[in-house]
Amino acid sequence: MANDTIYITNYLGGNMLSTSKIENRALNALENIIVEHPTMDCSFNSMDKEMAWDGYIWIFKNNNAGTNKRNLDDKIPVQIKGHIDDNKSYINKMRISYHVSIEDLTIYFNDRGVIYFQIFMTSDNRQREVFYSSLFPTKIKSYLERAKQKQKEINIVFTKLNKNPKDLYCIMKQFSNESKTQGFGVGQIVQNTIPLKNLDKVKTLSATIVGCESEYDFLMRYASGDICFYATMEGNPFKLPLEWTDKGRIYIKKIVCQNVTVNNTVYYNQFTIKVSSEKENMLFLGKNLKINLTKGILEIIPSSNIKELRNDADFIYDVMKKEQFYLGKWMITCKNIKIPDDLNESLQHYIEMDEALSMIEFNYDKPFTQIQGDDLRQILLLADIMMGRMDKQLPELSKFNWKIENKYIPTIIIKNDVDGKNTIINSVYTSKYQVLVSNDEKKEYYKVTSFHHIPGDIFANMYEFDYDFLRKQIDQSEVNEYTTGALNESVLQLINAYDINKDIQLLDLADYQLNRIKKESSQSYITTMNQLQIRKRKGILNEDDIIALKDIETDDAGLLCGINILLEEKEKAKFYYNKMTSEEHELFNNYPIYNLYKNLLDEKRT
Repeated sequence: MANDTIYITNYLGGNMLSTSKIENRALNALENIIVEHPTMDCSFNSMDKEMAWDGYIWIFKNNNAGTNKRNLDDKIPVQIKGHIDDNKSYINKMRISYHVSIEDLTIYFNDRGVIYFQIFMTSDNRQREVFYSSLFPTKIKSYLERAKQKQKEINIVFTKLNKNPKDLYCIMKQFSNESKTQGFGVGQIVQNTIPLKNLDKVKTLSATIVGCESEYDFLMRYASGDICFYATMEGNPFKLPLEWTDKGRIYIKKIVCQNVTVNNTVYYNQFTIKVSSEKENMLFLGKNLKINLTKGILEIIPSSNIKELRNDADFIYDVMKKEQFYLGKWMITCKNIKIPDDLNESLQHYIEMDEALSMIEFNYDKPFTQIQGDDLRQILLLADIMMGRMDKQLPELSKFNWKIENKYIPTIIIKNDVDGKNTIINSVYTSKYQVLVSNDEKKEYYKVTSFHHIPGDIFANMYEFDYDFLRKQIDQSEVNEYTTGALNESVLQLINAYDINKDIQLLDLADYQLNRIKKESSQSYITTMNQLQIRKRKGILNEDDIIALKDIETDDAGLLCGINILLEEKEKAKFYYNKMTSEEHELFNNYPIYNLYKNLLDEKRT
């Protein structure tokens, strides 16, 4: 057999199998299915006695009324071709392409169409398979328009028939409905078929399917070419058939709200099944993981955040270990899963990056594909530090102002020289650790804010500001003679940060902290000075504040300098600044009052 041409060269009992015997076998194969159904009958003509048709299949309305005229539903025209296929070139396939005469197609088109059967058998008649094509008018129209000038034959797609009589009845009834709707090929309905190129102009799209039991069943029926879609266009209320094509593909997606588990561990609380008319079954888990169940191919396309990618990685490794997973109660077996080295490397990175970000209690929700190169390198660096791959460059305890999107997340690194991973702590927003100061004599420890040691320039450019969390830290701090130094330091850093980013809420927090420590401070004038410089920045310094400044008695050059800065006494402020030693300058210049001093000096230039 070659080039879709059947040569009857097989021998049975030493004689060539005749055309008539092949045809009779083909008719019998189809009749045997029809007679088993209570509402079908047939009338076939052997040896092509009717032009282009081999007879009819009769369908009836109900089971109990018999095959009388009043119970007749429709008379379906059929064409039946028989072929010997000892090489099983066709028998073993589910779908084939086989030639049909253009002349015959034209005849069918001018009528109501035809159900065309191609029946293949072995010479010994031990195996027979029925293939069919439901050729309603719009479908024939598509084939005829595709045929080239002077072309005598065209290949048509045929689908193997399930020998269940109920399935054959559904095919017959579906054709009956489609052909009655469309009428003759030369009629207005078929002639006004909507081209696929105009699909974007379609307002509604629908199809009616006989005996369809599920979405999957619909797809398979569509793939077999039994179904025609009907559409309405803008400005036209009438339904018209949509152009048919054997190259079309339809997908159905269904979201199933059931858990996806491995060994009772829930990885996803829903999944999506996508089934195509080409019998390709796809499983989608989360936003990144796609599994071709038909081909057994697993693919990760990063589109969500790192945490969700890490969940995908954990799922894959768990499935590889257990060799199975569950979609609800449906078990999927996966034996001998192997993943490429590059995918394995990516999965390891997802796990490490998420673990490092979780360690510093940082919820980075940005989609992975949107993470810029520098930021991705920073995340990988954090993971490397956690995994100990940077240990040669690290002391036992170190501060690390980690940066993401040009903003800081201050951290502390605790090196593990024995084994395991290094510990990285978020210096500001941590619920796992508490910063303490000690009373060495009594061996007592007291809570203070975790951010008091963060430099103002770092604090001002932090990735996020959770003011409620910062205020809660202030509230939980213990105020006594041992903690006021650290708590006042946090005030100074808040003010320094404000001078950089002008976030007024930082000044509010600083003032809130000062009000808590004011009563316990042994140097109340320092607290007063800090509150007044806050008021200065807010522009609310009043006469009472000025009196309070002037009432401060001290011979400390730094304090006197600060007082005169707030009083805007430039020369006096400069005088006391020059009286300070270089060591005192270094200390003073780190205080936020120095920022006001620089502003005061700049005023003479304006």
